[in-house]
Amino acid sequence: MADEDRWQVPAGRRAALAAHNTSVRNGGRDDAILYYPGSGADIMHALFAAGAKTRYFVLVDPLDLSQQMPAHIMERNSVLLPHERRPVLERLKIRSPAAGGWMFSMAGRTRFLFHFRMGHDAFIAANRGFVTDIVFEKDFWETEDDIDLSSVLSMLRVGGHYSTNASLGVLAPALNLVGLERVNTYHLNGDQHLFRRRTATRLTWTELGAALAASVRVVQEMMNDDDSALSYSGAFDQGAIRDELIQRQDDILAPIVDRGIRLTAPLSKELCRQIAVKAVGGGAEYYIAGIDGAFG
Repeated sequence: MADEDRWQVPAGRRAALAAHNTSVRNGGRDDAILYYPGSGADIMHALFAAGAKTRYFVLVDPLDLSQQMPAHIMERNSVLLPHERRPVLERLKIRSPAAGGWMFSMAGRTRFLFHFRMGHDAFIAANRGFVTDIVFEKDFWETEDDIDLSSVLSMLRVGGHYSTNASLGVLAPALNLVGLERVNTYHLNGDQHLFRRRTATRLTWTELGAALAASVRVVQEMMNDDDSALSYSGAFDQGAIRDELIQRQDDILAPIVDRGIRLTAPLSKELCRQIAVKAVGGGAEYYIAGIDGAFG
């Protein structure tokens, strides 16, 4: 039986999962570690999206998953007893006890799977020094404003990958500034965005958040100015909105550039577009043509 059939991979996702897996494999290292916060019992997506070089799968979720694992993982000869898990977890620099541990084979390689029945923050606090090659997320963040990747940046190895299906909004181009370089977006059961961690991290997560918030305020101040083409009380002339946004691009980016960050022209335009979209919020329909005209 093919691995995809054994794991019941939906036919419509197989090509996208394979493409994502190829990107991770090409930039990854052997015997990689994958960290999956809020995983539930979803091993399948992590395995087929990033399993080419992954030997260790670390699932972190406060739910009891003991009855939700696939049958071939729950087989008696796959279960690792506590004394069998311990030396493996020590190699991974994980001090927390695993709620479950399993060993299985796929594509001719032995793999290890561990579930920690705890939340992401609790796991990070208890396992300082843990480093991973891949952080894989699905439905972990409720909104763009909830996203906080400070712990991801602290645990993700240089050259490693961050994969998420979160709605990133303004963060999509901004992650470049914290050392996460976009690889591609793959349509699994929704868009899955893949980034690669490079050596240079130009801003901390806190600094990035402060800079983006200040940039959004620049556009919002324009919207509150009766003399601005972006004014709430204006005629929403899309040509005038476009021209004013182009004219004020340096002001919009100043909170970032003033921190010593040099931006390429394409990154500048994409940042400005996403900052403007975030600033106008629910009123996007009145501004989007002008925004796209300026930065599209």
